[in-house]
Amino acid sequence: MRIVVHKYADYSDYIFETTDDGEVLTRELGGTGGKPGRRISVYLEVICGEDEESVDRLLEAIAWMREEVERRKRGLSEQDAKPKAKKGKKPAGVTSPRRS
Repeated sequence: MRIVVHKYADYSDYIFETTDDGEVLTRELGGTGGKPGRRISVYLEVICGEDEESVDRLLEAIAWMREEVERRKRGLSEQDAKPKAKKGKKPAGVTSPRRS
C-alpha cells in the first residue's frame, strides 16, 4: 500500500494510491486531481504492506508523527507569544566584535 497526499498552497488537495514502486496510479482517493507546476505546501507519503501487522505499524508511526508535529506547533505558538527584538538593535549585553 502506498498512499500520497498533496496539499497545495491554494488549500486544494489531491490524494491518491499507487503501486508500491510509485510507477502506476491505482486509485484516486480524493481531492481535485494533480496540479503540475503548483506549489505543494504539504506532502505526505505512507507505504506499508497489505497485512494487518504492517497496517498496525503504520498507524503507530502516524500517531507518533502527529504527536511530534503537535509538539512543534506548540513551540511555534510559544515563539509567537514572545516579544520580538527590534531590528537593528542588539539585546542588552551583546557587543560587536572588534575590528583590527
